[in-house]
Amino acid sequence: MNLRLCASLGLGAALVAGGLAIATPALAEPVITGSATVTLDFTTAGRVDVTVDAVNTSDVPAYGSAVVTAPDGTEYPFGPRLFAAGEAWVYEKTLLGYSCGDLDLVAAIAFGASATGIDPEWTTSIVTHPSPLVTVIGCDVPPTDPPTDPPVETDPPTDPPTDPPTDPPVETDPPVETPVDETPIDEAPVDETPAEEAPVDAAPAATDVTPVATTTSSTTTPALAETGVDGDRMAMVAGTAVVGLIAGGMILLGRRRARAGR
Repeated sequence: MNLRLCASLGLGAALVAGGLAIATPALAEPVITGSATVTLDFTTAGRVDVTVDAVNTSDVPAYGSAVVTAPDGTEYPFGPRLFAAGEAWVYEKTLLGYSCGDLDLVAAIAFGASATGIDPEWTTSIVTHPSPLVTVIGCDVPPTDPPTDPPVETDPPTDPPTDPPTDPPVETDPPVETPVDETPIDEAPVDETPAEEAPVDAAPAATDVTPVATTTSSTTTPALAETGVDGDRMAMVAGTAVVGLIAGGMILLGRRRARAGR
């Protein structure tokens, strides 16, 4: 199959080299462009109708040609033909003895140039099914996408500057508040009972002392010291006793004198 297609391309190039002529000698280095699509119609049993729709998309006249290759390798050339600027033309060829099983073996090519004897200035290259340039009628085949214009090269978009990624905030557990015990603290009761005052020893009341003839001494004896009675108090008691003795002695003396007078 590849050898057949290469042969078709070689034949087409030979036809262009031998048949193209300068359309307008006054034009210098014209820009020649064109386009073409292929239709394969298998509606009628036992044959395929091949149609090549070519258009000169140049702003100047140009020569165009086409070649159809049958499944058995037979080539059917068309042209060269002079196309006016923007002119369209249809090349048609019916191939007998073929069915949908031969679909992928049918090939075609279209090309054009501004002069004869030069290489084609535009070409479709060899077109076969399932190229988007091929439309199939009468066969159960999946549809192909329609041809699209070649993409126009543009400067790649410049990404806007972006801020450097920031680390996401680390989630932390909320602080646990320690409950405050608001129960009032019982204060220790204050003992308001007045302190008992130490009893003050009252001075012993003076009592009648029976005069006893005893020897007194102002010196406090050890026994009295052990009782806690101080010497001054004992001296006062001793003085009182002496007075009592003197008074008692005078009373006795008075009684004796009274008896003596009787």
